[in-house]
Amino acid sequence: IVPLVDALGGTGDLVSYRVKPNFRALGRRHGARTPTVAAAIAAVDPGLLVAALREHGQAEVPVDRQVVTVEAAEVSITETPRSGWAVATGGGQTVALETTLTDHLVRAGLARDAVHVVAEARKAAGLEVSDRIWLWWQADGLLADALVEHESLVAAEVLASRITRGQPGPGQTAVAREADASLGLRLWLRRVDAGVDAGEAGVDAGEAVRPGTVHPDGAVKSPGGTSRY
Repeated sequence: IVPLVDALGGTGDLVSYRVKPNFRALGRRHGARTPTVAAAIAAVDPGLLVAALREHGQAEVPVDRQVVTVEAAEVSITETPRSGWAVATGGGQTVALETTLTDHLVRAGLARDAVHVVAEARKAAGLEVSDRIWLWWQADGLLADALVEHESLVAAEVLASRITRGQPGPGQTAVAREADASLGLRLWLRRVDAGVDAGEAGVDAGEAVRPGTVHPDGAVKSPGGTSRY
């Protein structure tokens, strides 16, 4: 899950660089001056040197009051990402990924895990890919928070026309039951039969519906109105 993608102004704050001279490559061009050129490379700001090499394929380094051109193949660059970040560079492009897990990301990941469990339960029940379902679930803690927060996402992913917290009540028959102990999730589901399940659910036009409730017709009732999948 990558919730936000933004352009990098530079990687200076995310990565520290270490530049080491490649003596064999330098020796082909500089001969006896190789140790002096290597010392000049080591004295230059590595971030500026790397930026020039990646933009132009070469960089200029002051050596004995002269300017010497250094090629990308004449140095070895080591990147160390800042704690909490992963950085990769290739083809002139750099991608930085923040690896710190926020509560929001944790809940989003748990919701995805729940979607996987429901999908497996659908398969085990022999449902068709296009079958819509009525889903009941029981969970506590962060998983419960995740399922409430991401109810619309879960409904869309598993084709749930109705999602109910808790187990099926009297007269509500589920055709499949699944439990994932590692996730702390219990669920029941059944295929939705148009025109039948609405009555069984006790939903009518005058019933008050909490935000996020998914109706048997595929509509999701939210504070801003009704949307369909």
